[in-house]
Formats: sequence, structure tokens, C-alpha cells
Amino acid sequence: MKEISKSYHTFNIHVINMRRCNLP
Repeated sequence: MKEISKSYHTFNIHVINMRRCNLP
């Protein structure tokens, strides 16, 4: 359970970082 939560959290951070880079 913890491993899945950690992986999901890392994925969210990656998506947020990509969104910020794509912002004008």
C-alpha cells in the first residue's frame, strides 16, 4: 500500500512539473 502511494505521489509531481514547463 505504501509503495503504491509513494509511486503515485512521484507520478503526480512529474505531471505537475511537465504542466509548469508547458505554461507560457
